[in-house]
Amino acid sequence: MCRMRKPSRKLLGWLLGWAIIGIGLLVAVGLEAERLHVVEYGVIGVSVGAWAPSRGWSRASRALLGVASALALGAAEETLQAWLPDRVGQWRDVLLDGIGGCMGAYASIPWAPRR
Repeated sequence: MCRMRKPSRKLLGWLLGWAIIGIGLLVAVGLEAERLHVVEYGVIGVSVGAWAPSRGWSRASRALLGVASALALGAAEETLQAWLPDRVGQWRDVLLDGIGGCMGAYASIPWAPRR
């Protein structure tokens, strides 16, 4: 059985700080749908950043891949929405997607395996 190490105080403080920043950002954004953009693309950023293949990629490179993935998916989603009759694509949403991707990718760095 694999034993997990106890997280350090430094890591817990770091995660708490980013959680406070994230909650502040979610409160500052006025509309509920925009809040969901940050959360959704944060999940994408952390997923890609933490579980990208580690061979030949540093943790920071994988985190940047998480941000790039969130931005690319956000831009693709907003472009598709611009073509739909009852939807509107907005660059503000792409920016919020990127912010969420950054937060998620940054949070993924401690859990990403080393090369």
